[in-house]
Amino acid sequence: MDRIYDIHLKRDTKEHLYVQLYKIIKKQIVNGILKTDSKLPPIRKLANSLSVNNVTVVNAYKMLEENGYVYKIIGSGTFVNSLETEVFNNLVGNEFIDFSLTSIEPNLFPVDNFKDAINITLDRDKGKAFEYQEIKGFKPLRESLSKYLESSNIKASPENIHIISGAQQGIDIISKGLVDFGDTVIVENPTYAGALASFNMRGANVIKAPIEQGGVNIELVEKICKNHSPKFFYSIPNFQNPTGYSYSKNNKLRLLELAYKYKFYIIEDDYSSELNFNGDSNESLKSLDKQKKVIYIKSFSKVIMPGLRLGFIISPSILEKELLYAKHITDISTSGLLQRAFDVFLRNNSLENQLQIIVNTYKTKFDLVKNLLTKKYNNEMICNIPKGGLNFWLSLPSNLDSKELYKNLLKKGVVIAYGEEFFSYSDVNSFYRISIASVSESDIKIGFEIISNTIKEMLLNVNSKESINGYIPII
Repeated sequence: MDRIYDIHLKRDTKEHLYVQLYKIIKKQIVNGILKTDSKLPPIRKLANSLSVNNVTVVNAYKMLEENGYVYKIIGSGTFVNSLETEVFNNLVGNEFIDFSLTSIEPNLFPVDNFKDAINITLDRDKGKAFEYQEIKGFKPLRESLSKYLESSNIKASPENIHIISGAQQGIDIISKGLVDFGDTVIVENPTYAGALASFNMRGANVIKAPIEQGGVNIELVEKICKNHSPKFFYSIPNFQNPTGYSYSKNNKLRLLELAYKYKFYIIEDDYSSELNFNGDSNESLKSLDKQKKVIYIKSFSKVIMPGLRLGFIISPSILEKELLYAKHITDISTSGLLQRAFDVFLRNNSLENQLQIIVNTYKTKFDLVKNLLTKKYNNEMICNIPKGGLNFWLSLPSNLDSKELYKNLLKKGVVIAYGEEFFSYSDVNSFYRISIASVSESDIKIGFEIISNTIKEMLLNVNSKESINGYIPII
């Protein structure tokens, strides 16, 4: 385990320290230096040894967890995941084409603008910038967010806005403050694994509703409501993770009607609605809500910087007390310096400029992938093309296994996210997710060629075995 301390971070480059740390530990896992189920150093211990902030290590560990390299055991620590490290033998010293990452490319981070915002904040506020903020968050920032949300037709008083340290913390706070053992929570299936983990840890009765293009089956959801009296419905209605699917406006309105009728709350996770590439309307459920039944979570990780760890919750006033208590016992308050700097960033219109850069960049990538999937690889790489976002949800032909595809691709230097982790049960094996967040256009072309050829090879192997056993292969 001492080998993990053999780390040299470069402080004279533009690449963030936590990204460097993530890559170094990932490489040690890939190369078999860090063995399966071995424990990573405690955050504070590693931070001290590297002379970095604890947050640097936290963010690196979080990226490792999000991409399947490590797993956490509450109260025990962070451990190396089983990655079948022998498949990496041909990759030592090489970079991956990584379609599993959902963080935007570091070269798109608005480093200079945010540095200016921090300097303005420090010059203006001096030591106050490092004081604890009230639990709800820095009031001027909540006022700025209230005004910013008007462009999305979301009316939210600053008093109903709670600043949080990222969307995952928002889900955890809602779970901790509002979900009791045995409460029924409906989730889309598949869905974001971090939400599933939060609800399961609270002992919730998690019921899945399959999602398709256009949203979940509303009739099925109503049957669930009649039989189980749900307390919450967790939804990503625009460019859902992992599928990329979006609810039609009609289904959004119908889901809200169910919430009113059966008296449950909708937890809306809005992590990438800005990335709308087709011009269609993609209103949030919150903007359509007339009876205050939507708890709205928003993070800026996917459009600014993942390590920023800033987001907010808009909650009905009736739930405020429980959420404030859960936030307080979680971390007292979110970083005051970051809140104040982000307020400056918002007021200077830097967020709007950043969003335009992100939308333009990823629209080009999105169109490239759409063209490849519909015109070049449509026989092997089967996908219902979404209308925006960063994710494409693909299914395999015939009886192929996405985990097997994952292993085969690793040997060739390509990483995907196989579908099993996004489902609330583990016997689904035909789906996989591709994210365009951290991959260049040239690598997209190369990666898709490798994926297509690998699927063809797997089909040939399966058909060959079936022929030997007397079966007629179906292609």
